[in-house]
Amino acid sequence: MSKILKSFLLILTILTILPVSAQYSSLPVIPEYHQIKSTSLASAFDTNMQKYDVVFQRLSFNVDPSIYYIKGAVDVNYKSFENLDSLVLNLSDSLNIDSIKQRGNMLNYSHQCGLINIDIQNISTGSLDSICIYYQGEPSRNNHAFFISVQDSINYIPVLATLSEPYGASDWWPCKNNLDDKIDSVDINITCPSNNIGVSLGLLTNSVSHGIETTYMWKHRFPVAPYLVSIAVSDYYEYHSYINTKNNDSILFLNYLYQDNLSQKEINIDKTELFVNIYDSLFINYPFKKEKYGHVEFPILGGMEHQTISSMGRFDFEIISHELAHQWFGDYLTCGSWEDLWLNEGFATYCTGLCYENYQDAYWYPFWKEVEVSKITADSTGTVLPVDTLDQSILFSSRLTYRKASYILHMIRWTIGDEDFFQSIRNYLNDTDLSFSFVRTPNLINHFEQQADTSLTEFMDDWFYGEGYPIYHVEWSQSENHQLLIELNQSSVLNDGRFFKLFVPIQLIGENDTLNLRLNNQYNQQQFIVDIPFVVDTVLFDPGLWLISKNSLVDLSVIQVMKDRIMVFPNPTYDFVNVISKQKIESIDVFNIEGRLVLTTSNLRINMSNFVKGVYYLKIKTKQHFLIKKLVKN
Repeated sequence: MSKILKSFLLILTILTILPVSAQYSSLPVIPEYHQIKSTSLASAFDTNMQKYDVVFQRLSFNVDPSIYYIKGAVDVNYKSFENLDSLVLNLSDSLNIDSIKQRGNMLNYSHQCGLINIDIQNISTGSLDSICIYYQGEPSRNNHAFFISVQDSINYIPVLATLSEPYGASDWWPCKNNLDDKIDSVDINITCPSNNIGVSLGLLTNSVSHGIETTYMWKHRFPVAPYLVSIAVSDYYEYHSYINTKNNDSILFLNYLYQDNLSQKEINIDKTELFVNIYDSLFINYPFKKEKYGHVEFPILGGMEHQTISSMGRFDFEIISHELAHQWFGDYLTCGSWEDLWLNEGFATYCTGLCYENYQDAYWYPFWKEVEVSKITADSTGTVLPVDTLDQSILFSSRLTYRKASYILHMIRWTIGDEDFFQSIRNYLNDTDLSFSFVRTPNLINHFEQQADTSLTEFMDDWFYGEGYPIYHVEWSQSENHQLLIELNQSSVLNDGRFFKLFVPIQLIGENDTLNLRLNNQYNQQQFIVDIPFVVDTVLFDPGLWLISKNSLVDLSVIQVMKDRIMVFPNPTYDFVNVISKQKIESIDVFNIEGRLVLTTSNLRINMSNFVKGVYYLKIKTKQHFLIKKLVKN
């Protein structure tokens, strides 16, 4: 789900049509979707829910977009994991249950604290059975999951829509409102006044008129998390076509739009084909191509990635690309805990960046990165791992869950390289244990580590679980023979002593030459010496904006070791140490911390792999003088 970019849009009052009277009243709807802390246990849980699997649900709703009310009948087909004599589902207490039936028989039940406890007819382990719940009422407003409004303030055409993420699905229909059981398949029947269209997931198989009412019948034959189920009802303009892909697929493309400004919406919507082809080429084919993709307009200024039919408050480059990306990251693979929401939102945000990178010669890509880094570094506190998943302002933090999470992916790409990065994501998406299911953070990170043969443990500790970011001070100097010395000084913005081990991008610029360096920065004040075939005029820190950093400085300075004309590196060392000097070196004596001579050599590359860890001193002799250098062996 995408966010709203301007803070003044965080609270928007939209007109709501009230039942019975012909007057209009205002209903506050929050465009950022989740700006308040949940005050109800909308995701109330009972261990009974782990005892069965929902294999199919038929959702039949009767709604009027001018009335805040729902009447429904929901069939729940389930498979038991053990002998069962009761069933538990989530449903808001604000809705009234008329009856619950199983094979035509009335069932006893209790309904309180957001849970329905149903006494079912006994079934054995592995058996299939079903019940039907008949209910009606005004859905809970706690999570803003069900709402009515108007298309515009002139014609007052009513519209009804839903947005259930994260906890609102059971505010308007009975379900297992959690992140461990996707419904294998779902039918959604929407009965509404005949001058409206009812829109939902999957394929529209039929519409049946009943005079003043019409029923729209949708079938979705892919697993779906309850929060990704939606309905939208209004007097929509239909704009339909097909998306042609580079893989010679043809995807049904359905759009249901408000009546205003149609031509501009169509121009923007047509970019969807480009984005589908970008994602197809970078990742895997659109996962729901057997059914459709589409948009339905709704009265919130952002968007929501309802499966196969994104709900859209506006149609621009970033919203369209973001919500489409969720079909891969969020719908096909869905975060298995709200702690892992970055797997949905970080990917969708980064995919917008990838669209900029692959669109119109990447002209807007640098600007996108500048905005992301600027917003991320506007504050230094907070982790991408949400500390409280019930506080939705934390859970849906635009700075952390969206932007910083997207830059975690960007920095992993820089760390392991493009080839391994994109192949890792394809491996992740093609993992048969994960497809159309729930995923956790280790599922993704393991694929990165396996493909690139590396460990990202420290990286994730710094960037996912940790706070802050590094600030760099780069000092450099070039000798007469063009050897360039670079010293990387790093501090943490939080002054907490944390050191961020990263590959640091440095660009060297001469009169007619440019050279890009990738320096493996493992400790503070680390020095690098590079033979450069030209005179360097300028040194740039991270010109491609690969890293999260701020206020980093680059200085041309005469570093002390260059005055001495002698360089000892790497320092610390694990095995070999190199000594470079303009002067001829006659000998090198190596002393341990106790002052005992342990080696004398004239070799300028010293093998210290067999030395014990500790501090050593190098006494380097030339014809003119000698120099003492401190060296650390790790």
